[in-house]
Amino acid sequence: MEEKEKQLIVLIFIKENNFRLIDETKFLPKNIGFTEYLNIIEYLEGKKYVESIGNDNLFTITELGILNIELIQLKLKEEKYDKLAERTKLHNESIVSGWNRKTFWTVFIFGLLGGIYGFYDLFIKVPIVEKELKQIKLDILENKRTTKELRTLVLSRKNIDSLNHSNSELNNNSE
Repeated sequence: MEEKEKQLIVLIFIKENNFRLIDETKFLPKNIGFTEYLNIIEYLEGKKYVESIGNDNLFTITELGILNIELIQLKLKEEKYDKLAERTKLHNESIVSGWNRKTFWTVFIFGLLGGIYGFYDLFIKVPIVEKELKQIKLDILENKRTTKELRTLVLSRKNIDSLNHSNSELNNNSE
């Protein structure tokens, strides 16, 4: 149990038990020893949360002590919530860590294969493709030259009809 929790228990105990200093261990608050109880009373007296009335056996809680009860309760609730949030975060991180362990090698192998394929594609496949493209360009240029030559041959070739003979003359000659 934390010191703040023990102080809260003693403050509430003094508030509820007629401000009486305990002189027997059977009347002590739960989970607090006698010397610890006296040390806490001394600490609370130094902080002005409790003050003695008349003789040393009676104590009263001050306004500051009443406010401090509320503050300590608030702080303890916050600490409890923070511990719960921290545990939840730790639990979630452990689950994610487990998934990271399980998926690391799979992702690593895929990444390695992708890197090897990229290397192949960049340094081996590209020169081969460039050679093929050059060959295709050369073939296209050669085809253009041959088609140009064929055109000139076709246009320059003269047939019988191109000698300015009429059809009637041709028909007469053939008879």
